[in-house]
Amino acid sequence: MTITLDKISKKLDAATRAGFYKLGYAIAERPFRVIALSILVVCVAGIGALNFQSEDRGDKLWVPQDTLSMEQKKIKEENYPDELRVSQIIFNAPDDRDLATQEGVLQLLSVLETVTKVVSSTGITYSDVCETASYGALEFCQTSSMLDIFFDREHLAYDENGNASYIETIRSKLESLSDLEVRQALFEGPYTSWNDITILPAQYMHNYEIANYTSAYKIVVVTEEGSNEEISYEWEVVLEDANFGDLDVYLATQSAREDAGDAQASDVPLLTIGIMLAVAYICTMLGHLNSVQSRFGLGVSAVFSVALAFIAMVGVCSLFSYYGPVHQMLPLLLVAIGIDDAFVIVTAFDDAGFREGKYGLTECIARGLSRSGSAITVTSLTNAFAFFMGSTTRIPAMRYFAFWAGTGILFDFLLQATFFVACLTLDGSRQLSKRRDIICCFKANNTSKKNIFGSEPGALKRFYQRRFAPVLAKKIVYWPVMLASFSLFGASIYGASKLEYHFDDKDLAFEGSPLYEYNEVDASRFSSESEVIPCEVLTGDFDYASEINQQKMTALFKDGGLYESNEYYEPDTLNCWYSDFRDFGNLTDASEIFPPDKFYGLLDQFLSTDDGSAFEADLIFKFDPAMGRERLMSTRSLSVLKVRQTLSDRLNAMDSIRASVDAAGLPDAFPFSFLFLFYDRDSIVRDEAIQILLISLATVFAITLVLIGNIKASAITLLGPCLSVVDMLGMMYFFDIHLNTVSVICLALSVGITIDFSSHVTIGFMNSAGSKEERVAETLGHLGPALTHAGVSTFLCTVVLVFSTTYVFKMFFKMFMLIICFGMFHGLVLVPIILLLVGPKEYFNEANVLEKTREIVTVSHASTSQNVTPASRDLFSISSALHSCIGLCAPRITER
Repeated sequence: MTITLDKISKKLDAATRAGFYKLGYAIAERPFRVIALSILVVCVAGIGALNFQSEDRGDKLWVPQDTLSMEQKKIKEENYPDELRVSQIIFNAPDDRDLATQEGVLQLLSVLETVTKVVSSTGITYSDVCETASYGALEFCQTSSMLDIFFDREHLAYDENGNASYIETIRSKLESLSDLEVRQALFEGPYTSWNDITILPAQYMHNYEIANYTSAYKIVVVTEEGSNEEISYEWEVVLEDANFGDLDVYLATQSAREDAGDAQASDVPLLTIGIMLAVAYICTMLGHLNSVQSRFGLGVSAVFSVALAFIAMVGVCSLFSYYGPVHQMLPLLLVAIGIDDAFVIVTAFDDAGFREGKYGLTECIARGLSRSGSAITVTSLTNAFAFFMGSTTRIPAMRYFAFWAGTGILFDFLLQATFFVACLTLDGSRQLSKRRDIICCFKANNTSKKNIFGSEPGALKRFYQRRFAPVLAKKIVYWPVMLASFSLFGASIYGASKLEYHFDDKDLAFEGSPLYEYNEVDASRFSSESEVIPCEVLTGDFDYASEINQQKMTALFKDGGLYESNEYYEPDTLNCWYSDFRDFGNLTDASEIFPPDKFYGLLDQFLSTDDGSAFEADLIFKFDPAMGRERLMSTRSLSVLKVRQTLSDRLNAMDSIRASVDAAGLPDAFPFSFLFLFYDRDSIVRDEAIQILLISLATVFAITLVLIGNIKASAITLLGPCLSVVDMLGMMYFFDIHLNTVSVICLALSVGITIDFSSHVTIGFMNSAGSKEERVAETLGHLGPALTHAGVSTFLCTVVLVFSTTYVFKMFFKMFMLIICFGMFHGLVLVPIILLLVGPKEYFNEANVLEKTREIVTVSHASTSQNVTPASRDLFSISSALHSCIGLCAPRITER
């Protein structure tokens, strides 16, 4: 099998080299035409950007769309659409003074009063956007706080319009209480709101479970999204700037939480600065710093080629998927991979004898692309297909990103191999004409090959070939390096096994924002090992009046029944219409039921009472022709669960409460919480990460095996990204970087970036002749500078993110530093050592290498020459026309 693979690979390698030789020859003969055609193709592809759509909804990006929770969400929204917006306010005593006094609660009341008086510039008031709740004849804007327990109907007060006032009623009650009575109410209860809803004091009062004083309160304000979300959003934005006087108040509005995701883009300017630094580095290092051999202009064209790839990617991918928040890192990925290809192409061009004048410009372009083309093909295909295979993930944001990344890498590859090579041809023509870089209208008087520092070209190449490679070949060096590498690998396996999932939406708030400050105070005042989550129990369309279904409803909702006996249920929080309905009918024994023929008549009576009217929004009716009246088709009961803030306990709570509801045997009944969507996601993130990484690595191995044709060489190539991924997982644990969807995307990126280093080195080793030491030295001399420059330019892109203030970019900074360090170490140090020790045989011996090169060049030259017109041999008509138009700024391309 190995022999067969060798034959296939050698033929494929020869065909690839010949194909790229012909391509290089054609591009060098018609550079302007290639540039124009490349831009035209990108413009056509970019038309798809007219269909560009972004997606920022968390349940559409980060939640698998095929989970049970997502299916239940769709069912819920058919009858109970989410149209509520929640804002939270903390009234804090920074000096820890006791607020469990009459004065403290009155100050809390003044905070709420300030909220109710907020008016936007367009006249939108609190009453315009608030969600109302009713209980009997009372109807107030819906809020939740410790103020609820001070609402007393005996102190009912009215506003100037004669309407019952929630705030004035509480003020009247508080003014009649002493500090001791206020304290007793706060810490002894009863904890029931004005509309008979149980209040959980630990949610709204700091220190409730520890001591008999408090230094912070929380208020939850509920507004209605309705048909015009912009109205509520506008009011919330104004609320963020409300003046609370000398009181220490912190706000977390719904609009601020929504903007937190968009705020991740606030660090994009830092990434732009990083890319500019990389561009400066690329322009400086792509050539040799003197008046003629510098390549600032060519460096700009390399980056412009990446920009064209980005435009084409956006156009094509917009036809098939959305643009998500993590897509902001795509420019960095394309720069990293595209610039790597550019450096490899330029290095091969220089090594083809251009600077020595061994061959003409066209021949050097053809030979350089012939040598570099197969290498960038392997890396680009492995990168692209690794991402395409990674797009099989169930998490939409990761799936969209992988598809966009794979497409972008393919365009990056195609444009570097065409557009950039055409620009390289023009730059080579400029150098042969002894014209200055950038300002090519002027010839250089000093044509010395030394740079501004007095050194000859190829200093880094000489370092790798004459210094670095010989040092690696010494036992005293490579054995300690291998020992350190595999010791780190072992420690990383341990760290990876301890890695836990963690992601909190609060992390998205950027430092210094009001939301960030609120989260800090909330964590210090209201932190707990457990969290309370709202949970609804929904029942579907069945015969609620039947005896058997009434018994099942009773078993589920009765005191101490299936639901309340669940270990995760928070006592006294079940707000169930059926339980209150049974109380209304004086059904005290679990075996008692309503007469089926009187069920709906009694239900109508119940709903007309104060207690029953509170459930009108929870009961959905539809007309039944057979009954001649409306009957129930869906109901909702509200409750609260108390769950420890660990992934395992969250999943156990979700599964447990589902099992309790299922045990009742009611048709189409299920518990639902919006957080269940993310619990389902969190439960698969680890498996998805493993799947993406394994698929990516398997794809890398398969493609390199086909293109290299040697199992041992492919295994060594795979060693670099494998060790890099495992080491990154381990370092994530030791550096306290959590496993979540953001870090998983970075891990997927790591395979694409680190494979570049190891695959280039292995392919170069296979294409070199001589002893293993000579082959490693030649490979590092040829590719070491290009890979170093690619790594440094990627480092410059990301190093400025150390100043980022947003969670996503902080995460990207940490992960990319690990990617660069491990990628360069394994690709330029460990893989060469492994090749020195157990590297496979070369494709050809030294004589055959020369013979094969002549054969490829001769065949390609003859094939190409037959199709080249006399005009094309000189400058070609299009080039001549452009030359006459732009004069000396477009110097004539020399004959090959």
